[in-house]
Amino acid sequence: AQVFDGEAVRAHLDARDLPTPDKRWEWVRKGVPFILEIGPRDIEKGTVAVTDRLDLAAGKSFPTMAEFLGALPARLAAHSARLFEAARAMREARTRRDITSADGMRAFFAEEGSGFVIAPWSEDEASLEAIADLGVSVRCLPYDQPADVGPCVLTGRPAKRVAVFAKAY
Repeated sequence: AQVFDGEAVRAHLDARDLPTPDKRWEWVRKGVPFILEIGPRDIEKGTVAVTDRLDLAAGKSFPTMAEFLGALPARLAAHSARLFEAARAMREARTRRDITSADGMRAFFAEEGSGFVIAPWSEDEASLEAIADLGVSVRCLPYDQPADVGPCVLTGRPAKRVAVFAKAY
């Protein structure tokens, strides 16, 4: 049995009588990392047709079953790393660190699809009233705090910490 990240790798046989493209797309939507198709010719050759969900444009590859199973932990690690890096890049693209005023916060969070603001905060709950109508609140306080925090983004008074502000959905 193959193991990845301390867990046994699971497989599911989809023997439903549906067209192959419909079944394949259903598994892609569910987030399955690899879709394997094994037909009579694949069994004869000892190969497997592999579709990588993150690279559908590349089409199928046809490794031997032994090659696929031997490389499976590395493939899963690469798959996981790609998803993590894409999520990190999206988060960073949607994070602002340059907003220094309540008006700047209002302008940013009024935009469609806004993300996060990392800014100094006084920890005064009353200061959040300035942006409450936008549905914005402090989502978390990062562990890593700078030595010199600076003025509060909402009040201008000395801040105690840097906070992550975002809309609550």
